[in-house]
Amino acid sequence: MVALYPYPRGFIIFRSDSSPALPEGWSTVSLGDSEWVFAHDQLEVPELVHATDGDRWVLVHGLCLFAGENEQDLSPAQRLTEAAIVGETKFLNLLDYFGGRHVVLSGDANGFSLYQDATGMRSVYYSKSNALIASHANLLNELVPHRRRSPQEGLNGFMRAWDRTPYIGIDALLPNHALNVPGFDFKRFFPRQNNKFRSWTVQERITEFRKLWDQNWTSLAKSHTEIVMSITGGHDSRTTLALLSHQIHSIRTFTYTTSGSAKDARESSLHLDRIIVDEIKKYISLDHEYIMEPEKRPILEEQISALLSKNTLGKHGRWLLPYYLDMAISHEAVHVRGNAYGVYKIPWRPKSDQDSLEEFRKLYFRLTKSDQTHEPESSRNAHFVEGLQRWGYEEALYDYHRFELLFWEIRLGRWASEIYNETDIAFNSLEPTNVRRMLEIATSFTYPEKVNMFFQSELINSTYPLLNFPGKNDVRNLYEITRDNLKVNQSVTSQPYEPGGTRMGLAKTFRIEKNDGTFIDEPAYGNEISIPAQNFHPGNSVTRKFNAIKESGDLTFTLSNTYANPNGRGVWRLEILLDNVPAFCFDGAERHRPVHILVANLSSKTQVAIRLIPLQNRTGKQSWARASRTQVYDAFLSATHTVGPLEVHADIDGFRPIDSQ
Repeated sequence: MVALYPYPRGFIIFRSDSSPALPEGWSTVSLGDSEWVFAHDQLEVPELVHATDGDRWVLVHGLCLFAGENEQDLSPAQRLTEAAIVGETKFLNLLDYFGGRHVVLSGDANGFSLYQDATGMRSVYYSKSNALIASHANLLNELVPHRRRSPQEGLNGFMRAWDRTPYIGIDALLPNHALNVPGFDFKRFFPRQNNKFRSWTVQERITEFRKLWDQNWTSLAKSHTEIVMSITGGHDSRTTLALLSHQIHSIRTFTYTTSGSAKDARESSLHLDRIIVDEIKKYISLDHEYIMEPEKRPILEEQISALLSKNTLGKHGRWLLPYYLDMAISHEAVHVRGNAYGVYKIPWRPKSDQDSLEEFRKLYFRLTKSDQTHEPESSRNAHFVEGLQRWGYEEALYDYHRFELLFWEIRLGRWASEIYNETDIAFNSLEPTNVRRMLEIATSFTYPEKVNMFFQSELINSTYPLLNFPGKNDVRNLYEITRDNLKVNQSVTSQPYEPGGTRMGLAKTFRIEKNDGTFIDEPAYGNEISIPAQNFHPGNSVTRKFNAIKESGDLTFTLSNTYANPNGRGVWRLEILLDNVPAFCFDGAERHRPVHILVANLSSKTQVAIRLIPLQNRTGKQSWARASRTQVYDAFLSATHTVGPLEVHADIDGFRPIDSQ
């Protein structure tokens, strides 16, 4: 058990002429000559740096990671102080490159401005009338009791109603806004211009995103050696796994699921996660464990329940806390989550990419509908209009859509931040894409691309393409989903969606090699290969090549054959040839679904081919010729810098390296 006391990783900011009753064991830091004091829990000690040009200072508290170019070995506070000396524009532009879960204070003798991390993972609450700021709403209310909000004042929907809390007079700070003290007024500092990444190519955006990801992760690795990651069967976990594929061996992963049969929609979802994660584990080696929800959940100890009631305003997964606390991890462990991916796919989906203020109003009232039978309509409407003006939504926010910014600032800044507060007693939390620059890239795609999660799929395709094959929140794989959506099997030339990379075609001919050493080349059509009935005899083979590889990279493709019958095993097999040498094979009757192939580390000189080999004599049998008919779909070459030996992977249980034959 890591932090069995209230408000771990928390902070309080108060005037030096006041004396609030601080939690036991907390320390204080004077904020220059500003007459303000920063108090903090010992789990996270702030860094305060004074500028050399007068009374200016910068304080950083929490997990703060730099994802920018790191030419100088500076701490976050040092780096931000240097930028603050230059000016506000330099400071804000630099702030866009920081990730983690933190607050940044930039001030002088007259006061300071407070900034959260990009999505507000570090929650911030304040009481203007009492000149107090803190990490937790309940902490503020303990310092100075406030009147509790009634249902008629919007208690039921407060977590989605701008800055409301359960207490009248305690308000929340939303991400992308600076809280200016001592005036306790706001300034929206993002977005500051149209999204420049819209004019970048997809490849340029992917390259920049991956660079930011790697630099952010390098910053984390310097200070934290124990990292755990929860994974599910969805798209978000898949994206993180792909981006971490080169170092996943050093990360503990887990999935919470159910040990029994699914009794309701929630248990069905947990059970589905296990099915899909089992499939994912075929593609990537994980240090993984399942957290099995028993028929009877463990009861939270009274002490833990009391702490959670203090630490968080919401309830999300409290039943998981006993499992987390049993995971034997240190107080410095970091739990990797994927909540920020929601911004990538405009989940509070408007009817189109048209940014209508009226549609935005309807969305807000849907989000706060739990108030509609309690709070008067006039009060709800007045609060909506006030929030529009206060939080900068009244006018167009450059070329950003209000729906996606509201998700960013309300769903993440309010709801998700309270999840992190809930699990703080077990470990700290990190969202690796919680970097404003990375979120800029994610929001630069078109409305249809966001809806179809195009960018995430492209990230996976550029880092670990095999992880695109299993279905996401769906037991069907990628081919089966595409097939069912289209209602018809289509050839590669007519697919409506084209992943990244170069589409690879097949040679216009196939070769029949006979057991007497002779061969004949025949015209090939479409995307098929099969064994002609008159050649279905042991010692013969049929080979069809892919077109020439023109650059080094990874080749992915799907093989589809509707024939699968246990009684047909041992009649024919399929092989993949690399430079005419068999790399692996599987029995022709073993396919119960399409087979996905990855050939990694190809050079521009490698020749890839598919070969079918009869193992028993079925000469003249048209039924067996049809049974061998194999179609090739979705063949793409993703350019890479070739590293390491050629590797071939497939998602079929009957897969065998050729040297095992």
